[in-house]
Amino acid sequence: RLMTIADVAADLSKATGREIRYIGVPHDGFVKEVENSGAPKDVVWMLDYLFSTVLDGRNAHLTDGVQRALGRSPKDFADYARDVAASGVWKRQHRYEKFLQLITPGGILFEDLAVSWHTGGTVGTKKQQ
Repeated sequence: RLMTIADVAADLSKATGREIRYIGVPHDGFVKEVENSGAPKDVVWMLDYLFSTVLDGRNAHLTDGVQRALGRSPKDFADYARDVAASGVWKRQHRYEKFLQLITPGGILFEDLAVSWHTGGTVGTKKQQ
C-alpha cells in the first residue's frame, strides 16, 4: 500500500498504543536550516533539489519489487509494526522516557516530542512545554 509518513506514524501509534506524530517541516524552513548549519552551497543545493523532487508526488507509486525479490507478497506495514510491537523490542526499558525520532525528507516523526521550528528547530518533550 502506498503510504505517507503520517500513515507510518498512525500505524506505529496503533501498534504500540503510544502517540507517535508526524510533524511536517516546511521545505523553505528546512533549506534555511541547512544553510544556517554551515553546509557547503553545493550540499544545500543538492538537498533542496532532492527533497523537492522526492516530495512533489512524482515518485509516489507502487511496484512489485519486494514480491519479486522475496518470492512472496510483502507484509503490510501495519502488520509488521503490530508484530514487532508484540515482540517487546519497542518497549521502554528504563524510567526515563525514550522517544522515537526519525528525521525524514520534509519532516520529523516523533513519539512524545514537540518541535518548534520558530525557535530554530528547538526540540523538547511535551513535559517541558
